Amino acid sequence: MKPTSQVRTIAGYLWPNSPAAKSARACSAASAWRAAALLHTIVQLEPLPHRNSLFAAFVTSQYLDQSGEGIDSPYGALSDLVRKARESRLKIYDITDTLRSWRI
Repeated sequence: MKPTSQVRTIAGYLWPNSPAAKSARACSAASAWRAAALLHTIVQLEPLPHRNSLFAAFVTSQYLDQSGEGIDSPYGALSDLVRKARESRLKIYDITDTLRSWRI
């Protein structure tokens, strides 16, 4: 008997419109939303005395990695994303779209 995660992965490759494949896509979309909300919250609230931007970038990339969604951002793009979020020029929708575009 195969574990459920392997069955979903195999089902996603064999039948793209299957319920398991749709569930996997919804899970990955939710991961990007949660990661964007996490980045935005850390940047805006500044929970640490120092290095909140670095912490936000690290936690966001690690959250996506642990959720099974790796990102490959261009050099310096993640720090630019954090800086723009800190200056309130980006909303969570924009952050989510950017993180999704970097998925591998």
